[in-house]
Formats: sequence, structure tokens, C-alpha cells
Amino acid sequence: MNGVDFFSRKGVYGIAGMVVCDDKKIITYINIGFPGCAHDQRVYESSELYRDPDTHFGPDEYLIADSG
Repeated sequence: MNGVDFFSRKGVYGIAGMVVCDDKKIITYINIGFPGCAHDQRVYESSELYRDPDTHFGPDEYLIADSG
């Protein structure tokens, strides 16, 4: 990877990631380490939550996220 990959669309260097917590604000899943230029959808689609949701969510559980 190049340093330029970590330069985000907001004009700063960064690392993209996804953190999931439950209703008690306890972190239950984390997926980090993507370059700052990575789109939110790319981070989500590379996660276990996307690839195998049945192992992470019960019938009455779901993920709430922004439109990214």
C-alpha cells in the first residue's frame, strides 16, 4: 500500500473501519485496517457480518447503520 491510499476524501490521513455494538454499548464486532480512502460499503462487504450474517444475528436482530 502507498501512503496516498490512506488519504481520505475528507482531506486527512486515516484508517477506515467498522465497529458494531449492542444496545448496552458493548462492542460485539470490529473490522479495521482499511485505507482511509476505502468506501464504507467496501469495509462492510469484506466483513463476516456481510458474508455470513446467520452466525452473527438471530431472527429478531439486525444492523442499523448510516447510508454509507
